[in-house]
Amino acid sequence: MSETFAATTDVTRAFVFGVSAGALTVCLMAGVVLAGLWDAQRQLYLKSVAAFALLAVGSVACVTYFVTFGRFVAARTTGSMLELRYAGPLARSVLIERGEIDAVLFGTTGKSARPCYIKVILKSRESYRSATLDAEVATCKRIRSEMVEGSGR
Repeated sequence: MSETFAATTDVTRAFVFGVSAGALTVCLMAGVVLAGLWDAQRQLYLKSVAAFALLAVGSVACVTYFVTFGRFVAARTTGSMLELRYAGPLARSVLIERGEIDAVLFGTTGKSARPCYIKVILKSRESYRSATLDAEVATCKRIRSEMVEGSGR
């Protein structure tokens, strides 16, 4: 079984959009704060607000990175192994022996029947979540059952 949950370019695009939107929001908020505090001591406020804005943009980038690139984009079963592939600048593949898998779950991101995702939980309680798949829940159920059959669960 081989399944692709998201294209690498889509994940990268989502990351860039998230960081850009977050940075724009932080810059706008910093501008509003500076406008409200503008007086003779603006140098002191400018440094403080700039440092806070830089910290906030860094935090936005970290959170966006883990939300986008922290989820596997493809899964493949071969023999007794499950391979989970990630996208991004620190892309990696995780190889899991089928005997280590405790459960394979599926879920939706909201109350609607789409989009959905797969979550692999190991016996060590470590878990791996897929990128969101823009498909009906039936597709995620099918993928889950193929992964479960392959893992012997």
